[in-house]
Amino acid sequence: MGLLMKLIHNENVKTFSRIGTWIMVAFLFGTVLMHAIFGYDSYKQSPNWKAELVKQNQEDLKALQDPKVPEEEKANKSERLMINQYRVEKDIAPTGVQFFALDYKMGGESLTVIFILIVAAMSVSSEFSMGTIKLLMIRPVNRMKILLAKYLSVIVTAIFFVLLSIGLYLLMGGIAFGFEGFTTPYLTILKGKVVEVNFISHLFQNVGLSCVQMVMLVTFAFMISTVFRNSSLAIGLSLLGYFMGSIISFQIYAAGYEWMKYSLFINTDLSIYLDDRVSMIEGLTLGTSLTVLVIHFLVFMIASFVTFQKRDIAI
Repeated sequence: MGLLMKLIHNENVKTFSRIGTWIMVAFLFGTVLMHAIFGYDSYKQSPNWKAELVKQNQEDLKALQDPKVPEEEKANKSERLMINQYRVEKDIAPTGVQFFALDYKMGGESLTVIFILIVAAMSVSSEFSMGTIKLLMIRPVNRMKILLAKYLSVIVTAIFFVLLSIGLYLLMGGIAFGFEGFTTPYLTILKGKVVEVNFISHLFQNVGLSCVQMVMLVTFAFMISTVFRNSSLAIGLSLLGYFMGSIISFQIYAAGYEWMKYSLFINTDLSIYLDDRVSMIEGLTLGTSLTVLVIHFLVFMIASFVTFQKRDIAI
C-alpha cells in the first residue's frame, strides 16, 4: 500500500507539472469571475420579488391550461408554480447566491471535466508516444500497480479541481450576493410537496451526482488511452461523449431502438433522480442506471488492465 501511494504521488506530480495546473486554476478562477460579473443582474435578488413571482405564477397557470405546451414543460412549470407560491406564502425570498452556486455546471464543471478528460486521455498514451513507458517498466513494480496508480492519480486530480470549482463558486457567490443566502432554506419538491432543505447539503448532492458522470467519462478516456495508445482518439471520443453522448443516445432511443436505454450516456446523469424526479425513459430507475454504470465501469477497467498487462513493451 505504501508503494502504491508513492506511485500515486509521483504520478500526481508528473500530471500537475505537465499540464500546467496553475494555468488551469487561473482559467477556472477567471471563468467563475466572469460568470458572476455577467450574470450579476440575473442572479441578484429583486426588492419586488413577490410581485414578480405572482406575475410568473399567472403566466405558468396559463401555460398549464394550454394544450399546445409539451407535458415535460408543463411538469417543470407546475413545480415552479408550487415553489413560487410557497415562497410568497412563507416569505422566503429567492437568493442569488444559491442559484449562482447551483449553476456551477455552466462554467466550473464544464471546464473541469474538459481538463480532466485531457489528463486521462494522455495519462497512458503519452508514456508510449514519448518513450517513457520503458522507464516505468524497469521499476520493481508490477504493471497492475503502475496502471492503478495512474488511474487513481487522475481521480485525485479530478476531485481536487471539483472541490476547487465549488469552493470558488461559493466564495464568489457569497461576495457578490451575500453569504447569508447559504443559511436560507432551499426549496424543492419531495413526494408532491414543497419542502425546505439545507442548501449546502443539496448542493453537494448535485456535486456528487455530477462526479459519477465525470468518473465514468474519465474511465472511458483512460480505457481508450490504454488500449489504443492514442491521445487524440481518447480526447476526441471522450469529449464527444461529454457534449453529445446523451443527445445522440436519446435520438437513437426515440427512433425506436429501446435497447439504447441501457447505453452509458443515457444513464450518466443521475441528477434526474434527485428530488423524486423520474427518468423520461419508461422503465429506467435509479437502480437500473446504477447497474448499467457499474457494468460499463467494470468493462472499461478490465479492458484497460488486461490490455496493459499483456502488451509487449520492448525495454
